[in-house]
Amino acid sequence: MESLEVSEREPFWWRRLKGEDLITLQPLRSLRHEPFELASDASHVYHFNALSLANYLIQSKHFHHPASRRPIARAECEALSAHLARHHKNRKLGEGLLAAFDERQEEMRVQGLTREEQNHALASELMRGMFVGNAAAAAAIGRR
Repeated sequence: MESLEVSEREPFWWRRLKGEDLITLQPLRSLRHEPFELASDASHVYHFNALSLANYLIQSKHFHHPASRRPIARAECEALSAHLARHHKNRKLGEGLLAAFDERQEEMRVQGLTREEQNHALASELMRGMFVGNAAAAAAIGRR
């Protein structure tokens, strides 16, 4: 955890932070872009290289704070996505982060279902895909 005495209103305010990014172990003061702030609890705040944090969350699909292991909420992923767009001009990574979060939530929802419920959900999804695809094909054929 780094010093919180630094005013975030000053240009390059993070250059005076003490500490490292918990993922890359890179000194925060050496970051080219403003770090992303993520609280581990009500009284502890950590700063991260936003690109590294987003890539870590996407690749691991483990949406937990790297220090405290508390679950990360979708709103926090949305804030990280906005930070990436604003400070790194990287909308695609932010979109990928939100898609990965939603996929993980769906995986966890399905894992909570019984085997029969999982089979029913899969069958419904397959049927929906078949009929939507056939309706589009039928509409295209009907226009000829």
